Amino acid sequence: MKEGNFTLEIRSFNKYNKMGGRTIVYRNAELLLPPKKKGVQRLKDPTPFKNPNHFKNRTRNIKLEDGEIKTIHIIFIIRFNGVLVQF
Repeated sequence: MKEGNFTLEIRSFNKYNKMGGRTIVYRNAELLLPPKKKGVQRLKDPTPFKNPNHFKNRTRNIKLEDGEIKTIHIIFIIRFNGVLVQF
């Protein structure tokens, strides 16, 4: 595992039908940080970077081993690097 990578265990949830309960484990995930400068354009997307309001929405973007980017809700985290998370 590279430095800065972590393992997350989260609970799935579908907000449309209020169903969930499946446990998902993401290994060697990497936290994605927003660009330092405002108005930076993404590589393939011509629109400027917009603020995702992660703090307000309680979400974070992570990059998985295969390069896929996922948005997770921090309230559904069960374990972080094997340590039980308690709220």
